[in-house]
Amino acid sequence: MLLIFNSNVVSAVNTENTYVVETANVIMGSAPYISFDGGRTKISSTEDTLWMSYKMGNKTFRYTPANNPSSPQNPILLPESFKTFADIDSVVPKNQSIPDWAELHEQEIQFNSRDNREYFFDDDGDKIKSGAGELTLIIADNGDHLVDEDWWISEPQFGYKRSDPIDPCRYSYRLILKSSISSVTTELGIPSESSGVPENVWKQDRWSFEKLFIVHVKPTVSNPYVCWAFPIYQDPRADHIGKEWKSGTIDIDDPNDIYLYRGRKRGFLLQNINQPSSNFPTIAGDSLQFTLTVAGILHNELSYSKQPANSNINLTINGVGEYDDITYYGRFPNEAIITLLGPKEGQSDTSFTPTTFIIYADKAKTKPIYSFTISQWIIKSNYNQPTFKESSAYCERIGYRLPTIPELTNMKNPKLDWNQGYPPSREEYVAQAQLKGGFYPEWGSRELWRLPWGSNTEVWVSNHHKNDNYYLVDSYGRISSKPMTAKAGRTFCISP
Repeated sequence: MLLIFNSNVVSAVNTENTYVVETANVIMGSAPYISFDGGRTKISSTEDTLWMSYKMGNKTFRYTPANNPSSPQNPILLPESFKTFADIDSVVPKNQSIPDWAELHEQEIQFNSRDNREYFFDDDGDKIKSGAGELTLIIADNGDHLVDEDWWISEPQFGYKRSDPIDPCRYSYRLILKSSISSVTTELGIPSESSGVPENVWKQDRWSFEKLFIVHVKPTVSNPYVCWAFPIYQDPRADHIGKEWKSGTIDIDDPNDIYLYRGRKRGFLLQNINQPSSNFPTIAGDSLQFTLTVAGILHNELSYSKQPANSNINLTINGVGEYDDITYYGRFPNEAIITLLGPKEGQSDTSFTPTTFIIYADKAKTKPIYSFTISQWIIKSNYNQPTFKESSAYCERIGYRLPTIPELTNMKNPKLDWNQGYPPSREEYVAQAQLKGGFYPEWGSRELWRLPWGSNTEVWVSNHHKNDNYYLVDSYGRISSKPMTAKAGRTFCISP
C-alpha cells in the first residue's frame, strides 16, 4: 500500500486493486496563546486579560466587563480581612516589578515574541513567529478626581502599590487595567494565529487597540471610626508641633508613608474621645469649617449632640460635594464638612458659653466616634483699618477683648523681642500646625480667603511691645509691631 500525503489530503493507494481512500478534513491543532503564569491561564485575545478576582474562603469572585457591577457610587465590598491590594488578583502577577519611571507605582508588562519568549506558548509545539502587547495595572483611590470611566478624565494623580494597605479612610479605590495585545502567530500549524490584529499593524497604533477595565472596590468596616479632622484652610503639607497633626507631604514624618504626597490630606488625629477638650478644635469662629473623615460610613449617617443644649454655638454636617471650593485636596464620600456657627458681628446677642460636641456614627446617637470642646470664640469685625484703641473699644462694646499673641499664633519673632513660640513652617512662612497652639496654628491661614476672614490681614493684639508700640498678628500667624495710632487691617475679638 502506498500512502500519499499533502497539506489537505491523506490518501491510501492499493497498488494491486487500484483504490484510493482520502480525507478532505484538515487535522486541527490548537492556536498559540500568551500566558503570564507558565501556561496555566491562556490568553488568546485582549478580552481574556480583562478580569480581576479575589477569594473568600473556598469561593472565588471573578469580575469581567460582562459582570462588573461596580461604579464610583457602588463599589464592590471587599472582605474585612483583606489588608493589602495583593489580596486582589489580576492578569498582572502580584510580583511584577514596577518600572523606575512609574510615578503612579503602576505595574507594567511590555512583551514581544523575540525578547520575551517565556510568555508565548503553543500546545502543538509549533514555533512562535510573532506577537506583542502591553499590560498596565494602576491602583488609585477615588478622591483625587471626579471619576469617569473615560481614562483621560479619570486618570489619577497618585497611585498605590500592590503591597500597600487598603485604608478604609480613603473610602474606595479603583483598579485600572489597560490592555493592548496583537495576535500571536506560529510558523507552521493549523491554526497558526490567535485572534487580534497582526503585530505589524498593532505596532503602528497600539493605543487605538487598547482596552480599559476598571473595578471599584471598598473595604468593609464593621465598627466605624474617625480617621482625622482637617481644617480646610490648613495646608496638608504644613509642619507641625506635637503628634496630634498628621501631615501630607514629603520629608515629614515617615518617609515610607504612602500619604506623603500633595493632596493626600489628613489632619488632626483623635486624641481621646472621653476628653473632648483634648481634640481639635478648641478655638473657633462663625462659619469656620473642617472635614471629618470617617471610615465605614457616609456623612449623611452622622449625627451630633451638644452640651449645654441651649448654647448659641451650633454646627451643621454636610458632604464635601456641596462645597466645590475645597476639593483641591480631594473629595471623598466618607468626608463630612463640619461648619461651626455662632456669634458674629452685627448680632445683638454675642454671648459665648464653652460648648462640647459629640459626633455619632448613627442617627440614634448610640455610637460616639468624635468629640471636641470649643473653649474660646472669636468675632471678626469688618471695620476697615482700625487703630489699637478703636479695636479695643469695639471688643469691649460686645463684651469681648483683644486676643493675646499666644491665642492667635505660635510663631516667634526674636527681632521684635517676642521669643515665645516656634519658627515658621518650612513649606511656607506661616505658623506651624499645632493643637491648642492658637487660632492660626489650629485652623491654618493659607486658605482663609475662602471665607470672609480676610487674607493677610493684620489684627491688633493686647500685648505691648515698647513705647507706644503694640504687636499685631497677620493671617499667616506672623508677628509685627506698630505704633498704637497706626491702622490695622481688621479687628479680632476673643471671648473673655
